[in-house]
Amino acid sequence: MLRKIFFSIVVFSCVASLLPACSCGKRKKGTPGANDKIYPVKIISPIAGEVPDLVDLQGVFIPNDRLSVKTPYSGKATQIAATEGQRVNPGDALCRIQNDHLSLILDKQRAELREEELKLEGIKGGEENGGNRLGGNRAPFDLDTVGNEEEPAANQSPPEEGEEPANEEAPPPQTEERNEEPNLFALSQQPAKQQPREEPESKSGLQQAKIDRLRAEIALNERMLTEGTIVATIGGLITKKYVSEGSLVQADTVLFEIVDVDPILLSVFVPQKLIQQLNQNTPVKVIDKNDPGQLLNGEVAYISTEFNIDKKGLEIRVRVPNPNSKLKVNLEGTARLALSTKTRKVLLIPPEAITHASDGKTFVYVAKGSLAEKKEIEVGLVQNGQAAIIQGLSVKDQVITQGHQTFDEPEEYIKIE
Repeated sequence: MLRKIFFSIVVFSCVASLLPACSCGKRKKGTPGANDKIYPVKIISPIAGEVPDLVDLQGVFIPNDRLSVKTPYSGKATQIAATEGQRVNPGDALCRIQNDHLSLILDKQRAELREEELKLEGIKGGEENGGNRLGGNRAPFDLDTVGNEEEPAANQSPPEEGEEPANEEAPPPQTEERNEEPNLFALSQQPAKQQPREEPESKSGLQQAKIDRLRAEIALNERMLTEGTIVATIGGLITKKYVSEGSLVQADTVLFEIVDVDPILLSVFVPQKLIQQLNQNTPVKVIDKNDPGQLLNGEVAYISTEFNIDKKGLEIRVRVPNPNSKLKVNLEGTARLALSTKTRKVLLIPPEAITHASDGKTFVYVAKGSLAEKKEIEVGLVQNGQAAIIQGLSVKDQVITQGHQTFDEPEEYIKIE
């Protein structure tokens, strides 16, 4: 019994001593063998520098664009080609609005149009002949001549034979001024003055306006009958669908909601004390709350001109690429900006030396003799072609900038060029 116990202890000790070696994996020797692959690389030494300290601002992701798709027509929704969660491009068909009564309406409108056009022709014909219905060209009557017609003189005798008529006119007889009432009977026997007729353009103009309105309505209904297809005018995701096959809808009804989330925007508010350091070229990184280990590249796309008193800050919107729609609208995020008046010491290296892992971690390869070793680092902001390394490197490290993209292992044989 004691022998079995002793044997078990020995076996367990041997296995335990081998576990660390197994977990570390096989390390490469300092000198490559005849069958080992050697990678040509280029190296650079980090540069010590100072950058503005980083400021983290909390915000909310919002869409880059948003559209409520409405129908300009009334009718029945058919041929629905979009559903919630589907990505669409500008010009993609979403559905069709069909109106079964539209043909009957068009027939009625066309008949009404013909009738109104005939009325317009009659009005224009009547205006052309209207001036001849009142008895031709008759001189107008002047009231000022009533009672003032000249009568031949009673005592004036015709000139005798051989006697020349007098060239001088006799002076008018002197008459006493009399305030007599006008002769109403004489006035009644004279034709009344002709009243001004209505302008010819008034009736025909109104009729023409009515015809133009009918033609516009017919054109719209003809378009509805031939087209009727509702299309997307922006690219994005269908977030809401309010219509189903066969639904009856009225004009101006919202059928779909489309949001553009690639790129997506992160809305944050910059405190008043940091506004002076803010500009369109301010470096920024974005952190998703659901994946805090991954830093995403962003750029300042919008700076408000008005200070928000309720938020106690100036709104900016950071544009972030979102090709896989991983970042969601209305979720929280963080914008990391270089806005502080304080500075911190960092090491600067070219951004192409940095490798980003699928888990969000970042690392570089450093040269140690004939070997390249993988080192995890923390990256700050990239500015002026240099990436700020907050921790993970020393100024003595030789960072590989070219040739590491094809490495398969954490350690590889290298040849520095």
